[in-house]
Amino acid sequence: MGRAWADPERSPSVAIPLVDRVTGAANGISHLSLTAFRNFRALSLEFEPRPLVLTGCNGAGKSNLLEAVSFLAPGSGMRGAGLREVDCRHLDNAPMGSPGGRAWAVHARYSGRQGAFALGTGRDPREESADENTRDRRLCRIEGAPARSQAAFAEILSILWLTPSMDRIFVERSSLRRRFLDRLVAGLHPEHPSRVSAYEQAMRERARVLRGDAPAADGAERDRWLSGLEVEMAGHAVAIAAARGETVDALNAAMDEAVGPFPRADLAIDGAVE
Repeated sequence: MGRAWADPERSPSVAIPLVDRVTGAANGISHLSLTAFRNFRALSLEFEPRPLVLTGCNGAGKSNLLEAVSFLAPGSGMRGAGLREVDCRHLDNAPMGSPGGRAWAVHARYSGRQGAFALGTGRDPREESADENTRDRRLCRIEGAPARSQAAFAEILSILWLTPSMDRIFVERSSLRRRFLDRLVAGLHPEHPSRVSAYEQAMRERARVLRGDAPAADGAERDRWLSGLEVEMAGHAVAIAAARGETVDALNAAMDEAVGPFPRADLAIDGAVE
């Protein structure tokens, strides 16, 4: 990879490939290529399985590289950007959303405990002519074949980030910390995000029934509906709480093994079910 080393006094962005402590094999991304992504018209990088520090002037594209990697996880990437916001705006690529512009794409080669995988994702180019109000679609591919959903990436690798804009999670509402913890949990339990989503959907449906916004029904049918939703919520809640607890236990165990001057934390979950 061509490194552009700049002012060493600047705070860098860091990506760290890991080595599997069980197998000794390199875990991480060995290849990354971008097409029409942010300020990159086309870029291809090769990485070695060791810690990597990106440095450069403001606007060079360091955070854009990390954002590209973050799209190999379910969701909207580390910036939470809309799909068309990510399109390259160079002069040789048409303006964002124009029929002549190329949709962005990210391709990577990842090696982990399950083996090596070719991963790809990007905005569906067939949506170019869609109305501005039409929701864009993100395509995901594994070994060149369409993935059933973005969640399929989570079954292969886990990607986490903590950016300066997220430092408020330690002092603001607990829902922010719970959301960050759930991202950690997904690294050990790939099915966790779908359980959380199902729980929240059942909770919204239950609230709708209690408000009287559900289709008209007699009291007995309404009670059966509520009972079914509450049974579903209880089942998901126990599984969610168990996964969170196992993850926190694993984090505490890992920190107990850590060597170095950095203060060690003691993590715990404060919740009725936990």
